Amino acid sequence: MINFRNSWMCTSIVIGVFLMISCEKTDVSTETLEIQENDFTSITGNDDQTLNLNNKEVQEPLLHLSFDKNTNEQEIDFLWNKAVKDYIHQNPITNKNASTEVFILIRTLTGEQENHDTTANARARIEFTTDQGQRISRYLLLNNGTNYDGSDNGPDRQIDQYDFYLFRIGFPNLAICWFELNTAHLESQGMDNWFVREFNLYVQPDYQTISATGRSVILSDPNEWLEGETETDWDQYHTGIINSGTLDF
Repeated sequence: MINFRNSWMCTSIVIGVFLMISCEKTDVSTETLEIQENDFTSITGNDDQTLNLNNKEVQEPLLHLSFDKNTNEQEIDFLWNKAVKDYIHQNPITNKNASTEVFILIRTLTGEQENHDTTANARARIEFTTDQGQRISRYLLLNNGTNYDGSDNGPDRQIDQYDFYLFRIGFPNLAICWFELNTAHLESQGMDNWFVREFNLYVQPDYQTISATGRSVILSDPNEWLEGETETDWDQYHTGIINSGTLDF
């Protein structure tokens, strides 16, 4: 798991400059990283993508928990929020005066019928905007791993199962005033097809390590199969631009 500790502490001079800048939402610069678009050849329109990535292009989750769909919704929220707070408590940041990072929850729900589950690799990619410009995240891996406390969470993407993943997006040497999700991509590799019922993203104020208000979310119900043409191909679902809300620091 990636260390949650903030390694980009700003100097007092830099922080002072940032704090003098207005945090009102205004037009942003149009510096946008490119994202590859693919030909439509399957139900989703993108089942034949083969990419070789290095470690700098991928990011593992800080935290991953799974919940059976029959678990009470209030209990799920309580357990997840407690896990996030415990993680932040165990990995405090040194500088809490500038918003140099954003924490995002990605939540998926697997189909409820036989063969809807999968052991395939999965990942997401997020396009977002801040007052510092438009950006695209690295590939965010949605694969099971060891939790921050060393425990094994068990298999993910099982039948009728919610999977929660926490990620950190950092802004080295920058302090942002606001953050908006724009759109997101969900991908699954290989021929062990996966039926995705829900693919949701949340940027909540209580997930952040400094004071924040508002929130930004993407809520989507794909109800689609993801399956590559070969064991190495990736199939992709794209939410479209259906974002809602802004997180303000």
